[in-house]
Amino acid sequence: MLQILLRAVLLTALVWPSFSSTPLKTIREKAEIKEAAYTWVTLSDAILPRAEAQSTVVNGKLYVFGGFNEYYGGSDLRITDTCEVYDPATDTWTYLGRMPIPVTHLGIVADGDRVWLPGGFEGDNPGVAIAQVQIYNTDTNAWSLGPDLPEPMASHAVARLDRKLHIFGGLKPNRQTNNPSHYVLDLDNLGAGWQRKADLPQARNHLSGIALNGKIYAIGGQFGHDGPHQDVDLVHVYDPFSDTWTQVASLPQTRSHFEHCTLLTQDGKILIMGGRTNNVTSSSNNTILEYDPDTNTWTFLSTLPTGLIAPNAGIINNFLYVSHGGSNWQNPGNKLYRTDFVRPPLLQLGFQPQEITVVMEKDQSLQKVVHLWTSSQTANYTIPTNALPAWVSVANPTGTTDTYAKEINLQFNTNGMVSGNYSTTLTATAPGFSPTTLTIHLQIVPQQVRVLYIYGEVDANGYLPSDPSFNGTLYQPMRLQDSGNRGLSMFRMAIEELGFEIEERYDQDITLTESFLSNYEVVILGSNQKIWAASEVAALNAWVRAGGGLIGYSDSAFGGAWNNPPPAGLSNQQGRDSDNQLMAQFGMFFFTDQGGAGGDNLVNNWTMDHFLNTKNNIPQSLRFRGEGVSPIRIQANWPEKQACDTVYQIAPHQNGGAGGPVSINDPDLGNGIQNYAIDCALAAAEIGTGRVIGTFDRNNFWNNGEGTDIEEEDNRLFAQKLVQWAARAPLRATEVVQSGELKQWHKITLTFEGPQTHEAQANNPFLNYRLNVTFSNGNKTHIVPGHYAADGNAAQTSAYAGNKWQVHFCPDETGNWEYEVSFRTGNEVAVAEESCAGIANFMDGHRGYFYVGLSDKTGRDFRSKGRLQYVGERYLRFANGEYFLKGGADSPETLLAYTDFDSTYNHEGNNNLKTWTAHLGDWQTGDPTWQGSKGQALIGALNYLAQKGNNAFSFLTYNAGGDGKKRLALSPTRWAAPL
Repeated sequence: MLQILLRAVLLTALVWPSFSSTPLKTIREKAEIKEAAYTWVTLSDAILPRAEAQSTVVNGKLYVFGGFNEYYGGSDLRITDTCEVYDPATDTWTYLGRMPIPVTHLGIVADGDRVWLPGGFEGDNPGVAIAQVQIYNTDTNAWSLGPDLPEPMASHAVARLDRKLHIFGGLKPNRQTNNPSHYVLDLDNLGAGWQRKADLPQARNHLSGIALNGKIYAIGGQFGHDGPHQDVDLVHVYDPFSDTWTQVASLPQTRSHFEHCTLLTQDGKILIMGGRTNNVTSSSNNTILEYDPDTNTWTFLSTLPTGLIAPNAGIINNFLYVSHGGSNWQNPGNKLYRTDFVRPPLLQLGFQPQEITVVMEKDQSLQKVVHLWTSSQTANYTIPTNALPAWVSVANPTGTTDTYAKEINLQFNTNGMVSGNYSTTLTATAPGFSPTTLTIHLQIVPQQVRVLYIYGEVDANGYLPSDPSFNGTLYQPMRLQDSGNRGLSMFRMAIEELGFEIEERYDQDITLTESFLSNYEVVILGSNQKIWAASEVAALNAWVRAGGGLIGYSDSAFGGAWNNPPPAGLSNQQGRDSDNQLMAQFGMFFFTDQGGAGGDNLVNNWTMDHFLNTKNNIPQSLRFRGEGVSPIRIQANWPEKQACDTVYQIAPHQNGGAGGPVSINDPDLGNGIQNYAIDCALAAAEIGTGRVIGTFDRNNFWNNGEGTDIEEEDNRLFAQKLVQWAARAPLRATEVVQSGELKQWHKITLTFEGPQTHEAQANNPFLNYRLNVTFSNGNKTHIVPGHYAADGNAAQTSAYAGNKWQVHFCPDETGNWEYEVSFRTGNEVAVAEESCAGIANFMDGHRGYFYVGLSDKTGRDFRSKGRLQYVGERYLRFANGEYFLKGGADSPETLLAYTDFDSTYNHEGNNNLKTWTAHLGDWQTGDPTWQGSKGQALIGALNYLAQKGNNAFSFLTYNAGGDGKKRLALSPTRWAAPL
């Protein structure tokens, strides 16, 4: 009985219905109609009748391989190992060499003179799925084997993109389960074997595959096979650049068994014909459909001379040939039909994709592959590279491509570049083809910060090694994975939230060398027992000076001696002295743990305006709390100090909490008396290009420690900001507004959000703040000073307060420009000569980019000529080589004593201000003004002088008090003597 049921299942699966043409009404409802009455001619019969044979066109001939050729009743279909080729020039069929493994149900693709036939069902129906790959050579009429498939596959699709062979979909060996697998074989590296790619989204079999415009299409097919089965209308397209499948317009009818009648036309479209449809009732199919990738639409073209299931087809020399197949499964055919198929070739060249975004870190190299394709024929392409930026190159800028596409190898290198976004355009041309472009966006993201947490105090197993007061019992080790009260698992999560990597190392297991430290951007010296060697002290110094960030906890075993210390253990003098050797070279000395006497210290209401004292960009002090804290004493000068090294107090070590006034448990330094000017709860140092932080407690980072924990006050944010600052991350989430035309010689303005202040502030924005922006393009570097700009629009608003800071830059070359902000604060830092004067603050470290194109100005417009500068002693010349001859008087004018400038008055009470009212009539529509009509007379006066032949004017930026004496504006008093 079981055998009868299995036999019935096989018959259900294999019985192809007798021929009945699919109603065109169904197609017309779902597809565009381009109905044409094709005239079909019957040519020479093939040697053998076949169905489910494989076919492809090579060198103008139609090759047909294997297939079923005989029906013996029931479900018995006999396979043939014979193959034949049709030559249109002679209208003859010729036998080829027999297939070593006779198969049906597989995809096929040509690669020059080789035809690839991977997998399939071997033998008579029902055959067995195989993993072998057969290769036929059309030149030698010989067979060989290629690399086996990773798994037996059959009824799949195959397509080729350049030198990559793709196989996808089909059936698993049980002949019923759909297989989503997608593998790729590099035809130039067969030894690498088949590599897995993104699976077909909706697994199916009896589908067709074809390459078009640098992508691969999976068309139609059926669900199931020997058991229940259903034809489908699904169409998916594969993008090799993103390794993704996307569903596109479905077929206007369900269809399968048309695999080897899927063709590419001369005008860049996909043609399918024949097959089987069984949405409602099973029927063979005689329709011809066309897919347009530009419009994502299917169009009905015409009909075959008869309905055919599993036929073969090819387009050769403007003729469409259709052979073999059957009207039903019992009657494989050997007929050959031909019709005219004239299409003007579409000589189109294209990149796939047309736009890409590459994300990298700085100082990296990367290779990406895009495809350059043609819609028809072969093209000799050229990609000019002389104008490309240095960060991208093309490995194969010349060569040939065709409808199978050509891999274009792009190489990216970000050495020496800063974080930001960059763009360029690649252009490909070929004789007779329309050119095409590829837009490339490069995004350089900050290198992921790597943080090392060094712990000690206990051995690697969590025991105090030799402290008898703990009787050798297990002690809480304060590890990053530890979720206990004194653990640091919440601290670890807080750092990981920043996108930073953090790892821990036991102090006894490491040796500090410059090479070892170079693996990290930040090192946290937690409580430890290690005695650091002199070489380690020197290595840490060199690493910091080269840009490393060091954070030290001044607490407990890090300098701990708050009880009578044993030789080793929780607190020991040797370890304390050794730790202070590390920190003293950066101007910091860590006092001992204050224990309970240190109290529960809340630090708030800081006085310093600093990144570490801002709560999420709000000008409000952070509040952080510690217990049993250890002050840090800073030194203005120390033996290792070099030029530009500086250490400063950010937060003083305050009295507070239940513990009462803080005393220092060290009679040798400070005699127990705290000096609030130099004893810190939080100290910072800028050493070379690196940064050092000393913080007074570790308890504020514990999960739930003694007296405080990471969730109390702002401790969590405080921990994050410490690591951010040490890592030299941009100090604030700076908002930058870019204005002006991004063109050569045009003015570009960058407006930053910085400290809120006003023009009359005691901490004067013109004297105690310094903004410099470094612009570079790989060839040139310009350091441009910026200025305080109140609200950013003070000319129109008369604002004197705000948080906007601006810099103006006229780029002298086209291409990609990068910039980095230096913003320093400190007493008279604006006039200090040292680049390191003051403290790095606010938007310091912010980086960005922009792309500069050619100027569109012509004629007398200076922006078409470039910067005007002196050559020799007295001549002026533009960047483009033109000379400028000054015309008119060169007598300076005191410009600032003008009535339309804000807050301009005569201190003696008379009316001795300039108005230039006689020149109001010389102002012209479109000329600049401010605050409505202000400035018209001044601009009119300039127009008048220009009309008289003057082309150059000099102005003194001095104020005039009506007494003939001139003073520097907004200068310190000692500089304001009459000139």
